[in-house]
Amino acid sequence: MKQAIRTVYLLTSVVFLCGGCVEQDYWYHLRYWEWYSTSGEKAFGQRNYAGAEVSYKSALKESRSFRSSNWYQIVSLNRLAEVYKTLGRNKEAELLYSEAIAAGNQLNDVRMTLEMCRSLFGLAEMYKAEGKKGEAESFYEKALAFEQQTWKSGNWQGSRHLIGRVVAKTLLGLAGIYRDRGDSEQAINLFQKALSVAIASAAPDNLIDRISEEYRQLLSALHRDADLDRLSATIGALASMSISDSVGRSDDAAWAKYYRAGINALSRRHFDTAEDNLGEALNQARSFSPADSRLAKTLEGLATCARHKGDYSRAATIYLKVLQLRKGAPDTRNIDLALSVQHVADLYFDQKEFRAAKPYYEEELRLLSKEYGADDLYLTKPAYCLQEIYLELKESAKVETLCKRQLQAITSKYGQDSIHASSTLRKLAYLLKERGRLAESEDCFEHLLSIQKKSGYPRDEGFVHDVENYVEICTRLNHTLEAADRLKGVVAALSKRDAESQPLAVVLRAYGKICYKQGKFEESERILSRSIPLFLQPPDKPGALEVIDLCADSAGKQGKSEVQIQYSRQASALVEKMEGAEPVAVATSLLQLAQTELTLDARSAEGAILLNRAAAIYEKVLASERDGKDARSDEVIDLYQRIAETYHWAGKFEKARQICETELRNLEPNPPRDRKSYRTLLVRYAAVLNQSGHQAEAAAVQNRLNSLPSKASRT
Repeated sequence: MKQAIRTVYLLTSVVFLCGGCVEQDYWYHLRYWEWYSTSGEKAFGQRNYAGAEVSYKSALKESRSFRSSNWYQIVSLNRLAEVYKTLGRNKEAELLYSEAIAAGNQLNDVRMTLEMCRSLFGLAEMYKAEGKKGEAESFYEKALAFEQQTWKSGNWQGSRHLIGRVVAKTLLGLAGIYRDRGDSEQAINLFQKALSVAIASAAPDNLIDRISEEYRQLLSALHRDADLDRLSATIGALASMSISDSVGRSDDAAWAKYYRAGINALSRRHFDTAEDNLGEALNQARSFSPADSRLAKTLEGLATCARHKGDYSRAATIYLKVLQLRKGAPDTRNIDLALSVQHVADLYFDQKEFRAAKPYYEEELRLLSKEYGADDLYLTKPAYCLQEIYLELKESAKVETLCKRQLQAITSKYGQDSIHASSTLRKLAYLLKERGRLAESEDCFEHLLSIQKKSGYPRDEGFVHDVENYVEICTRLNHTLEAADRLKGVVAALSKRDAESQPLAVVLRAYGKICYKQGKFEESERILSRSIPLFLQPPDKPGALEVIDLCADSAGKQGKSEVQIQYSRQASALVEKMEGAEPVAVATSLLQLAQTELTLDARSAEGAILLNRAAAIYEKVLASERDGKDARSDEVIDLYQRIAETYHWAGKFEKARQICETELRNLEPNPPRDRKSYRTLLVRYAAVLNQSGHQAEAAAVQNRLNSLPSKASRT
């Protein structure tokens, strides 16, 4: 039993471990999936099937953001199919079950086994209800063969009790087929097997009751009195074991009746019915000793009902009471106490009350340390939840320690390049970057990308951020050659798989930037121009604008002025079409296009028009910024400099000079000498004075520039 309960913990934790398998920002999508799934469960339990359908559809949509085949998707398919089956929409249910089976066949995982068996079982039950006994038998047999093979496999011995319960339900369904067909001996044999497996796998009382009741009805119809006596003796022994504390008392039988009914309703997600029955069970249990485990079990069921119904305050009160009872009971095992602690911790965690959840998860981890080895301990649910809590509470050193221990555990259990390591590696890479340890962060990102390469690069937003941050770190460390080599491989792999994906556009942009940084302007332009149509479909106009500007710069560096103008015009047209575009971005794009036009032809009429438009936009923005912001802010200083630059290019030197002098007066008597924006304004002022024939004044401004700190910063 100890091994069985440990396995429940490990299976629960695999949900968190497989965050690495989900190729995306794990927690963002998982929390939405869990929220929709919980809403669906609540609605289904209240028989609000329309609400359950909407929630499960949303959960399914969220799960499809993960890998093509994953546990979350199969769970969502099965739950939605169950709603359709309940509503009699069997064709839709059949399609969903079939998709779940196809997805489950691709993955070798005990959770997948359980969900795929549920899919097969669901189809069999549906066909049986429709009177299609042949099809039902076929799917029962498929499920049974798969279940028994897995149940006997040494790979999953720690999970045999979970699969055993599924085997028992399938044997029960198959027994009903043979009974209805008139093959009584085969039906009796299957009922016996179903009951034996259910008892051996510690199945819930409601399943054992259902098997024994159907078995008893068949034996009664056949007048098999001896078999009936043996069945009664078996069930009687089970009953005496479950209430051995106080045999013979009338409230024992009443408690067992209501408790079983409540747990049965809870397992079917009928939360109102479950709450009513468990409430009656609690009334019967009030005469029990506080150390009696039945009292804690009943309260735990009521707390679970409250949680599913969204009454978190009541759930927390009851869970804390259960924890108090179990701590006071002298024979409570560490593993049982850990489960009670986890209930409280999970409740706070789900409500984002991280400070409240933290001590409970830490206590749970201490309790589990007495039951687990180091590898298993750091792959349990509390370890992953603590990681998230420490992140939220900015306890970076603790996050780093946990991440490294988890990576050691994953390496020991699954191998160094296991996809299971992805989520933890990503978290550690970002944490190290944030702490300024760029070389270590670079190593983590490279390890992460090498794992993703083996499994096929993902198409999600998390992967996009990984690439962008890796390139940023390589650039800061001046490791551009290494980054270029790796990105070249990523581009080749993504191009073969999906030549029009958004991740490919982002990788091309990153690769092009690296080439630009290396001075390979021709290669930079070629790579970046390839990404422009990808950013525009689906439309990511800011991304496209950035790439077009880089292409224009690359073309200009090569002396390709006509091509540079084409890119600048494309950027200007794109900016003006952008809904809600920042006016400063529009004006800057117009200014850059005007500069390109005037570089080619100093008398360009189109260039002059563009400069006037840019100046008008800048001055309008400045008027609004001046009212709401400090004149010493970088934004305001930059605006003055931009306006002066525009008039400077337009040949309106006196106007440009006035603009510079106005802002310089605003900054007196203590100008921000250490700021980059101030230095840029002085550079513009000196250039205007020089070109307008005021060399002496320009020299004085240059002296001011020379007296500034060597490194001007941007605040």
